[in-house]
Amino acid sequence: MAIRRGRSQDLYIFEATSHDAYWPVEGVQLTPIDTWAAIAANASFAVVHVPISDAIRARWNDTAVQALVDTALAQGWPYGYRNFIATFWDTGALPWPASAEFIEASALRG
Repeated sequence: MAIRRGRSQDLYIFEATSHDAYWPVEGVQLTPIDTWAAIAANASFAVVHVPISDAIRARWNDTAVQALVDTALAQGWPYGYRNFIATFWDTGALPWPASAEFIEASALRG
């Protein structure tokens, strides 16, 4: 999520990632947009900008968002891909090309 922070309202990317050859942090991180863009380009990531809808924008509570970011960073929230996968598992709405068999086999490998 792209958010503005501080007095200068600099743009940052708030996300959770898994530490690898490109991303230096395991878990949540707040990265200045220029740094994030360079890392994403180096990793050959495909990035899509999806602005929030007018309905969501009308309900946006920036104070609450900033507090959530502060809490997540202070507590070192983990990456959470296991939760992401479990969401699909629980709903039965697995995205293509995943299947229940694929998820089971992946889970067994740990």
